[in-house]
Amino acid sequence: LCKELTARLASIESTSALVADLHLLSSSDAAFLQPSTAASPAFAAAWPEEQQLDEEGMSEPFLALAAAALEADARVQKRCGRLVPKKLSEATFWRNYSSALHAVLFPQEPAVPAAGAGGDAA
Repeated sequence: LCKELTARLASIESTSALVADLHLLSSSDAAFLQPSTAASPAFAAAWPEEQQLDEEGMSEPFLALAAAALEADARVQKRCGRLVPKKLSEATFWRNYSSALHAVLFPQEPAVPAAGAGGDAA
């Protein structure tokens, strides 16, 4: 997951509309304090809340993701300095922000109701 996010961040051109979306994430504390409700179930499965950043196989991909996120938006570092550790741990900060990044960079298609579901009763 970290590798996918890092690759996607690196591929964004400075003129892309995604840049504005990324900057919107860092314009308030919201993307850092709570995980995104728009992130896919795949995000939660790949990065469960109990996942530690220093676990085997997580450190290097996470560091690459953090570097790419900071390069894409320098305001992320300011948010980190303001919020960690006063309001949340560094691991929670990055997990929450990564869930918001995932929601922006890999948007989910809206769920389509099954045929006949939610229709008017006859």
